[in-house]
Formats: sequence, C-alpha cells, structure tokens
Amino acid sequence: MNEEIEIAVEYFKALRSEIDLRIKNHGFLTISKITACAALLGHLVSKDSGVSALLAVPVLAFGLDLVIYHNIRRVNATGKYIKTELEAKVFKPMV
Repeated sequence: MNEEIEIAVEYFKALRSEIDLRIKNHGFLTISKITACAALLGHLVSKDSGVSALLAVPVLAFGLDLVIYHNIRRVNATGKYIKTELEAKVFKPMV
C-alpha cells in the first residue's frame, strides 16, 4: 500500500473508534436523562413545590435531548464522511 492509502486507513480506524465510543455513550446519556429527570421530579414533588417549579423537569429533559441529538448527528455525519470520502480511497484500491 502506498502512504496515502495507509493514512486513509488509519483515519478510517480513528473515525470508526469515535463512532463506537459515541454509540456506547448514547445508552449512558439516555439513562442519565431518565435518572436526572426522575430525581428532580421526585425532589420537587416531595417538597410540595408549585407547578412553576415542576416546569424545570421538561426543560431539563429538553436540554438532555439536545445533547443526545447532537451525539447521534455526529455519528451520522461521521458515517456519511466515511462513506463519501474515505471509502473510495481505502476500499477501492484493495479490491
């Protein structure tokens, strides 16, 4: 293999490991969202808070949903980059 293909293969490996890490973190983020919202809701209900304090739960859930959404978008963007840019460099010369 020439040097350009070797660099592309290493870049491909690094991007795949990033995708794997983000997919593993997705489960952690989802469980964290459920736990944080449940803990906040339980705390607010036990203190007999008003309705306005309970509105913090959907705001927290939405904020964590944005984090989860960004994580999945990065996985998607990285996968598209691998398919469009690296696939031609890495796999076509090997076939």
